[in-house]
Amino acid sequence: MLKDIIKNILVVTITAGMLFSITGCGKKEEEKGASENKDNTNSIVDIENNENTNTVDLKNIYMEVLNETRPYVSEENKEQYLTDYEKSLNMGEFERSYVLLDMDEDSEEEMVILFSGNDGFYLILNYEDGIVYGFADVNRGIEGLKVDGTYYGSGGAATGAILRSTFNKNVRNTIILAEQDWGVYKIDNKDVTQEQFNMFMEENYTSKDDVTWIKFEKNTITETNSMTNQTANDIDGTYVYTRPMDGTENEGTTETIVLNKGNATYKDSYSGSERVGIYMLTDNKLVISYSQETSYNQSTGRDEVANIQWETEYEIEY
Repeated sequence: MLKDIIKNILVVTITAGMLFSITGCGKKEEEKGASENKDNTNSIVDIENNENTNTVDLKNIYMEVLNETRPYVSEENKEQYLTDYEKSLNMGEFERSYVLLDMDEDSEEEMVILFSGNDGFYLILNYEDGIVYGFADVNRGIEGLKVDGTYYGSGGAATGAILRSTFNKNVRNTIILAEQDWGVYKIDNKDVTQEQFNMFMEENYTSKDDVTWIKFEKNTITETNSMTNQTANDIDGTYVYTRPMDGTENEGTTETIVLNKGNATYKDSYSGSERVGIYMLTDNKLVISYSQETSYNQSTGRDEVANIQWETEYEIEY
């Protein structure tokens, strides 16, 4: 019964929710959505050494780690999941919050995860060459994280430093911008007065905006969605929409959506494009988030793969 309902809803909403990118395009024309062609160091291979490589969707990659569908590599060069890290702390259950920002000023975002419970712990995720690396820190190690990536590390009431981190695979380097240690003050490793230190603190740290932490709900892909108790198997299946015979070039062609255990595939017989991603149920809605697209590029004469960030939403009536 539920499948029939969703099938009907998909038929009604597909044209409104997804076909806007196809209408008016010639057959095999490259679709224009959220995809961009840039450098892609993920597992997608550059087709025939084409110079236009693909953009890596860092947020989606980091969210996969949060959702524990993707592991990360620790500083000990060990592949593990977030639950493995939490278990190693041996401090019970944690709430997870996260923020995306460029910590090392390389124009690529990292994700910082805050584990809060009996005490606070941090894990910094950095993506490099197709691998997500994770760097753990304690509560006092990252205090007052700022939007520009600087933070304060405290060793106690009279010791602390303004810090920035850089990353190279599973190695984290900590840069000390300024520090105080029991009445001794330094900026860039040079002795200064307390007044100079305080002025540096104000200009380069205190006056900057704090990050805004986003509370993570398990099995979500954005900060606004949360999984319901409905299971994925309830809507698993294949849904086909046939375009009407209305005299247009794409009449009679089909769009197909396949849902299978949380994964989603979309195929368009007219344009020849295919998208893959994940789906979830939230607040009586089916949300499909596509992360990869294969489409025909007329300029090169071949199919090309690109990372995309394309989300569609369907109402579900029970």
